[in-house]
Amino acid sequence: MTTLLARSRVAVVRSATLGFVLVTLLSCANSSQPRVLPGGHSANQGFIAQYDEARIRAIREVPVAILAVGGELVVVRQGQIMERVNAIPPTYTALKEVSHVLLALWIAAWNTSSEDAENQTALYAPHLTAVEKGLADSVIPASDRPRQRRLLAAAQELIREAALGQGISKPALTQWARRVAPDILENVTEAARAQLELINAEMTRILMSMKPDEKSTFFVVVGSVHQARKRNILMQYFEALLGPGALENDRRVIYGESIQDTRGALDLLGTHILDRAIAIDFFASPIRMQRDLLGDAAESILPTLTLPNVSQ
Repeated sequence: MTTLLARSRVAVVRSATLGFVLVTLLSCANSSQPRVLPGGHSANQGFIAQYDEARIRAIREVPVAILAVGGELVVVRQGQIMERVNAIPPTYTALKEVSHVLLALWIAAWNTSSEDAENQTALYAPHLTAVEKGLADSVIPASDRPRQRRLLAAAQELIREAALGQGISKPALTQWARRVAPDILENVTEAARAQLELINAEMTRILMSMKPDEKSTFFVVVGSVHQARKRNILMQYFEALLGPGALENDRRVIYGESIQDTRGALDLLGTHILDRAIAIDFFASPIRMQRDLLGDAAESILPTLTLPNVSQ
């Protein structure tokens, strides 16, 4: 953790230095162009460097944080990584991989020519064969294996259909997808169950090492992709653990869209702490920086504009 923060500091200094050099070079190259505000750009670069430095201080002031990112739960104390634990159980991975076989074949046949559908499904066929052979030795519970066999059999059907060279019509492909969807969703349910049980066991253990005041104040950063933002499984878990108020205005649980690693999650945590301090001191509202600072002004200005007609 110390290394990460040290790298952040070096990156900030290098970025600021490079910024000042580029400003100097650009000002020489564009000296004939009108200046927006002499010295303003350099001052703003200085602000960015100061902000990044303060964000590092903010991270160090957080007693305990849990970063749920990159398939791990990372325990951070005052800016130092204390522990990393796996948050993706093997059963989750195996069920996901079977389900992805079906999705891969749907993609191979979707919105393409009959020739391409035949070629692409045939190219994928060896992966399907390997999964079929590996099922018996997998971590998937015996009670869940008949469902996997049904899914893999449906995948073979689609390959055979594509091999006829007549193409797969959109209605036929949709019908196939709807037929396998219930079993895929059952895989999703069991994968979610396995993940939540693992995370709950690890959080039970982690909480045992916390002091009472740390249990009532620790932050959580959940990093994931844009499409998984709504009803994200980890956000739901921590809402159940800490209560709905923890998610309200990111009070204790923060969603990091498109954040996939510890460094990004730490940066977001530091931004959250620093922006709250700015919002309180400048605007007497801890959540003022959690919406576009220009938003209130835009709400009053937009009705005064003559907007272009987009209906013609």
